[in-house]
Order: sequence, then C-alpha cells, then structure tokens
Amino acid sequence: MARIIDKILARRKEIQAERLSQAVLSEAANDSHHHENDNIHNDNHPPSIPYYYSFEYFPPKTEPGLDNLLTRIDRMSRRLDPLFVSITWGANGSTLSCTLALAGHAQRYACVDVLLHLSCTGMTREQIAEVLDMARKSGVHNILALRGDPPPGKKGWEFGDV
Repeated sequence: MARIIDKILARRKEIQAERLSQAVLSEAANDSHHHENDNIHNDNHPPSIPYYYSFEYFPPKTEPGLDNLLTRIDRMSRRLDPLFVSITWGANGSTLSCTLALAGHAQRYACVDVLLHLSCTGMTREQIAEVLDMARKSGVHNILALRGDPPPGKKGWEFGDV
C-alpha cells in the first residue's frame, strides 16, 4: 500500500491533467471567443483541489461489535473510496490486539490505506518498537504516534517521559 502523502500527490496530478485536458478542449471549442487569461495557471495560486476524506474507527469492545465494524469498513471503503482510514488506539494500549487486527484487516482485505494511531502513554521504548514491528508485519506503514494524556495519577509530563 502507498503512503498517504503519495496518494494525495498522485490524485492532485490526475486532477491537474484532467483540468488541462478540459481546458484544451474548451479552448478548441471556443477558439473564436478565447480570452488571453482564461486558462493560465498561476504558480502562486494553485488551482483548487477537491476535498479528500477519511474515516476514523475506534475498536469496539465486543465480538459482535468487531464483526459489525469489519463489515462496515469493507462496505464503506469499497463504496466511498476514502483516501485512508484511521484506526484509533485505546488509552494505555488497552485496545492493542483489536486495533492491530482492524488495521491489518482494512489494509489487507478492504484494500484501503490505514493510518494507525499509536498512543505511547505508559509504554517503554521497547514496547513501542514491538508495536511498530507488529504494525509493519500487518502491512501498516502510516502511523500517527501520539504522546497522549499523562498516565493516571500524574498531573503533567516530566522531561524524559515516554
């Protein structure tokens, strides 16, 4: 699967090529009414880009909820073609296995790129490395690593906290 930024850039190129093609066709059709500045591209003001969208899913707490969500991810990805889906992460890694299962399913079977949220609160560097390795093995390459809220019982972060 592609990196999300690569997909955005590729879609922008497709849109620009389509607009250029339309401009050429329009210019040929209206050759007698052509105005000098109609189809000039100004590099300081790129043409407007259509909206990109994604879906965000939170791992459910029950087995029936998981079945429902897997079906929903498949259906929404196939019908609506989001740029990517993001799979969130429960506090202190409470949804680790479900998050990775959802991310792997979406990546492999729904054929949609995944942005995995990784909240690093309360995790050691070794645990973070292990989760990153599991994500890689699931085919997930887009990760949003967050420090997250301070662990329970702490009012704030201290220098060196993970």
